[in-house]
Amino acid sequence: MRTSARLHTELTAIIDRAYDATDRADGPMIRALLGDLAGTGLDQRTAAFLSQAHQLALDTTAALTSVLDTHRFGSCCSECGTSDPCRTIRGISEIFIPSSDASHSRA
Repeated sequence: MRTSARLHTELTAIIDRAYDATDRADGPMIRALLGDLAGTGLDQRTAAFLSQAHQLALDTTAALTSVLDTHRFGSCCSECGTSDPCRTIRGISEIFIPSSDASHSRA
């Protein structure tokens, strides 16, 4: 079992990498490529999602960074006061670190 501090560190690194990768993506190029997909049979809902995905990924990773900042670990979670991984960190880890001691499925 990972310690709370180690789990927090791993999650922070994963979210930081995701943010950095998204931030480096070329937004105008993504929009241009979406324009090229017009008339290919791409349904409206999928096209709408794809047009928002870049900004949504930036916003989501920034929000997760804020959550991780709030739930920092020293000897315990700075927000919850628990010494074990708090419910918030456990929930995030179940998504991003499937091999963690999580029993929750993504279904």
